[in-house]
Amino acid sequence: MTSSLPITLSMSFADPSGCSGIQADVQTFASLGCHPLSVITGISVADTRGQVEFHPLETEWVIEQARYLLEDMSVSAFKIGHVGSIETAMALAEIAADYPDTPLVLDPALGHGGDLATEELAEVIRDVLLPHTHLLVCSPLEARWLSSNDPEIDEDPEPDACARRLAETGLGGVLITSIANPQQPQEILHHLYQGARCISRTPWQRLPFDYRGAGDTLSAAIVAFTAAGQPIAQAAIEAQRFVWQTLAAGYRPGMGYHVPDRLFWAWPDATDELTTDSESLS
Repeated sequence: MTSSLPITLSMSFADPSGCSGIQADVQTFASLGCHPLSVITGISVADTRGQVEFHPLETEWVIEQARYLLEDMSVSAFKIGHVGSIETAMALAEIAADYPDTPLVLDPALGHGGDLATEELAEVIRDVLLPHTHLLVCSPLEARWLSSNDPEIDEDPEPDACARRLAETGLGGVLITSIANPQQPQEILHHLYQGARCISRTPWQRLPFDYRGAGDTLSAAIVAFTAAGQPIAQAAIEAQRFVWQTLAAGYRPGMGYHVPDRLFWAWPDATDELTTDSESLS
């Protein structure tokens, strides 16, 4: 019997705490009705307080994982998270090039390898992965790193400027998250671009806690909604609503940060109503 579930694939690092990385992606995919596949690019030592160490896997192991899965199953949408190394970034770009019609969401999680991305890693991601990416999900700082040849002296890191530069790489679109709203300090803004054109500026209420795994939950949810048949821009909007609900229902399993409850809908007191107001400003 052939499964009717859309198949989604995440290529990212393993987080033993379950907060982020592959574990967050798999749980999000399953929560949204997808069959989750995973390719591990690296292994971290981490708990709910954060990451202590990171060890990238050999690139050959990453490629072998991916090729076996892709020869066996038809994947509806991809996610690439933290790539682990420059060599793996280049190898994953070759895989993405073999599946140009399969939507690819890139969430590079540049802070996971230790310090924020080296200039060389950012340059490789920009040159080899962005041209195959249908949607990039990143923070304002990551957008600056990926869009500038010299982020240390770049004095124009505004989201619109970053999006224009990123579009020149051949990138399909970008969702820049967690932008401070100067008019409403209790809100953050997510800017969604198709090419260089901003199609949505969505405000979200700040919640009282800090979270591990919110970004991975967002990018994985976009992949899941896209795999279910939504256009990727609409999937990005639906995923924001889903993630806000996971955060509002979040919990603190350890001594560190809160974690999104990606199964919030499964509990007896769950509601289908979104409990915050948001609207497109475009």
